[in-house]
Amino acid sequence: MLLFSLLRAQISDELKELISRMLDKNPETRITVPEIKVHPWLTKGGEEPLPLEEEHCTVVEVTEEEVKNSVKTIPSLPAVILVKAMLRKRSFGNPFEVQTRREERSMSAPGNLL
Repeated sequence: MLLFSLLRAQISDELKELISRMLDKNPETRITVPEIKVHPWLTKGGEEPLPLEEEHCTVVEVTEEEVKNSVKTIPSLPAVILVKAMLRKRSFGNPFEVQTRREERSMSAPGNLL
């Protein structure tokens, strides 16, 4: 509770007002984006205004072909799980196959013991 009251004390009245206007449930009285951009808290009382959209934003034209080529089909879920399992094991063999130990002679055990 003490931490909350300390945090509340450090928030300026301008910020409190901005946040409460942004959280207003009524869309008719809620602050708009253009109003937020010129709000005194955001612009330090008008001393540091935000750049105008006309100066820093451009319209990007997108063709129908670019839209069609931008979305690729997503593989089936089992295929995604298979590839993930293969990458995890760093092996391109079947990750669901039970691996058997290679029959090798142990350097420390006598005979055929592994």
